[in-house]
Amino acid sequence: MIHCSLPHCGCVWRKFLLTMGKAEPKVGLEDAMARVKVAEIGEGLHPSEVVVAVATNDGIENLVVDRLSLKDDRIEVGHPIRKHGDLFLVELPRETMSGTWRVWVHSDNILLEDERVRV
Repeated sequence: MIHCSLPHCGCVWRKFLLTMGKAEPKVGLEDAMARVKVAEIGEGLHPSEVVVAVATNDGIENLVVDRLSLKDDRIEVGHPIRKHGDLFLVELPRETMSGTWRVWVHSDNILLEDERVRV
């Protein structure tokens, strides 16, 4: 059996050994891929595009995304950058119409998926 020699190491082997035979731990930011809830508000310039609205901490942001990137009224935004209380800082897949790439999203509008399950 492979053992990690560092007691506070966060390596893959240590995580695997610590969770063997136990319930899966809560998804942490380092393991999570995020999907943000959006509302479709219009058509894009190209038939494959759609305009969506994202509810952020500072108000509504609109952006154009590929129609295929919408799944269950959510778009993938990758790993959350930071968490502060009930807010997550995420980077959107495209620039919003106001020029923003990163937005703070309330935890009610974000779905964290365990990246290890997706592979």
